[in-house]
Amino acid sequence: DGVPGVTNYATHILAHDSDKVAYCIYAFDTMHKNPEFRDGVTTESLMVPERPKCYRKWDFIRFEQQMWYWEHSKKLEAQAGHVVRSMAIMHVPPHEMYLCVQNPEETSLKGEHEETLQCGVLNSGIFATMLQRGDVDIIAAGHLHKDTIDAVYGGIRLCLDGCAGFSVKSFDHCRGGRVFEINEDGSHSTH
Repeated sequence: DGVPGVTNYATHILAHDSDKVAYCIYAFDTMHKNPEFRDGVTTESLMVPERPKCYRKWDFIRFEQQMWYWEHSKKLEAQAGHVVRSMAIMHVPPHEMYLCVQNPEETSLKGEHEETLQCGVLNSGIFATMLQRGDVDIIAAGHLHKDTIDAVYGGIRLCLDGCAGFSVKSFDHCRGGRVFEINEDGSHSTH
């Protein structure tokens, strides 16, 4: 279908009394590190010495993925007659999560933050795309193993979870997962 990655999908949660979509969960494949974007241009070659600490050699959500999300969201809105509340999940966090860490008071940051946030080598603009579209209320990511942050930026809740398993990169003090309680009206809570 022309969308890069393997795990891009949308899961529809239906209303309790009909077959209409009440909520949507988007999953985005944040790829892997050091792909070749075009001849001779890799994440490694884009790693200039002076850059924000969060810019690392990870890949990023591509433009085609953002267009897939945008078109799917518009289609859901047309079918429902209104914007369908949604959340997005991804492995590597968007760069805006770094802004939350740097501005804890302004973003009501909670949770553990012990590692340098690691995002993709380029800011793909996925946060801006979701902010403009207006349907995503939550972006949940993983990738780091000692961070369990929860913040709000631009009206979107940004959550980062630590390790859930017992691998080499797991730490007992922040082991666990995040549970989201999503109501049919789009309201939510997490713990």
